[in-house]
Amino acid sequence: MIIEKGTKRPITMLSKPNENWTSDDSFFVVDDNSGLGQKILQYAPYYDEILDSNGVLIDIVPTERPLLPPPEPTELELLKEKYSVLQSAVDFIIMNP
Repeated sequence: MIIEKGTKRPITMLSKPNENWTSDDSFFVVDDNSGLGQKILQYAPYYDEILDSNGVLIDIVPTERPLLPPPEPTELELLKEKYSVLQSAVDFIIMNP
């Protein structure tokens, strides 16, 4: 597989698993089936690269993934919330004539 240096995005091509099949030198080449390759696929793009003195990618250190924002409430959840508020208001009016 090749790994885009800027985005850390892995790209695989079954017919060329261990070579840079682009004419661009902004990629690392990693064996798809190696421990490093599997580690990259597991953590990409949340890792820091460890390079040897020649600039070859030899390992990665996983980094923390950003927190995801809470999901937007569904229409049903919003309706349930409105119903609950209205029911509380009706109960209050009935209890306090």
